[in-house]
Amino acid sequence: MKIGVYKIQFNKSSYELNSQYDGISQSEKDKLSESNVIGSYDMDDIDFKYVLYVITCKIEINKYIEILNNNFIQYKIYDITNDVLMNRINWSEILLDKKKEYYTFINDINLWISENLDIDIVLDRISESGIESLTTIEKEFLKTYKI
Repeated sequence: MKIGVYKIQFNKSSYELNSQYDGISQSEKDKLSESNVIGSYDMDDIDFKYVLYVITCKIEINKYIEILNNNFIQYKIYDITNDVLMNRINWSEILLDKKKEYYTFINDINLWISENLDIDIVLDRISESGIESLTTIEKEFLKTYKI
């Protein structure tokens, strides 16, 4: 089961979505709370629209999408797995609220990256941005890489 990183963008604020959440059935709420998620972070973005970042498998994302669709909740979903692995996302700029959950999510992301790096990704990063741009995780990967 391949784990990825996903961004779910809603067209309403978290406050506005609360009334729609109240309309979700209890069984669907239970499914949401029982989701097998490695890490997540949610917030209202600079446009006051609710955004959820989640580390999970496609099966769990599909369950979530089904619940959103069943309840006519509008969203857009993006698979940002490759962007995360290629270090194209600056989390400190995107995740505006540095609450405790921010640091937990960053730790979850870093652990996920370390478990999913491969030599091709690191070499692509070097080609794209230079060896000086490698993260600590990527440098550690190279130190321990065996042919």
